[in-house]
Amino acid sequence: MSNKSPHPGTAAARAMAEHRVVEDSHFERRFTASAALKDQTFDFVVVGSGSAGSACAGRLAASPSRPSVLLLEAGGEAQNAPAIRAHHHMVRLWRSEVDWHYRTTPQPQLTNAD
Repeated sequence: MSNKSPHPGTAAARAMAEHRVVEDSHFERRFTASAALKDQTFDFVVVGSGSAGSACAGRLAASPSRPSVLLLEAGGEAQNAPAIRAHHHMVRLWRSEVDWHYRTTPQPQLTNAD
């Protein structure tokens, strides 16, 4: 897979997956497409909505000057799918439609696994 893999969970990623583990109905449709943001400006952009990013964005948005805040997150589209929520399915997710497809160099001590 090239370095320009489609974002996990998108239709393009689902089409390129070696195998599918998440049903189409489990992908959330609540996220804003980047094209919808193209003509907007923001006072702050916070990348990553983990615990720190969410807290940072929340504090910024609640500040007295009321700045505009964009919180970006790459994941989450299928976070409630059974295959994602069950830890024992983790191995099934490799090279699936929700994998980022990042690979390392082949590891000789692991039969050249990447």
